[in-house]
Amino acid sequence: MGIKLEGFVEFTNKLNKSISQVSDVVEDALLDCGNDLQQKSVDITPKDTGTLRGSAFTEAENTSKPSVIVGFDEEYAIFVHENLEAHHPVGQAKFLEQPLNENKDKYVKHIGDKVNDLLNKN
Repeated sequence: MGIKLEGFVEFTNKLNKSISQVSDVVEDALLDCGNDLQQKSVDITPKDTGTLRGSAFTEAENTSKPSVIVGFDEEYAIFVHENLEAHHPVGQAKFLEQPLNENKDKYVKHIGDKVNDLLNKN
């Protein structure tokens, strides 16, 4: 008794292509979310000279899994972010954490919608 598999190579090639496409779509969606988070964060970042706001960045992380980093390049950013005692005429503490917490469900939905769009297209 045996099993004959026809089209197995074609099937695995299509599957591998789909996996690659999903990975690309997820990375693009993550960048969308990262850029949105960066803008929302900059909008509430304390502003003195504007240097901290100007140091905001969003970049795709070069790893085997799609990921994005959103942050601020200034060394003092962590201190400004975490200091709940400081009063800022413009902006506030937790300027990165707050917009992430407020929008995380929206970001998850955006990524899921992009993957669903791809899968429904194929």
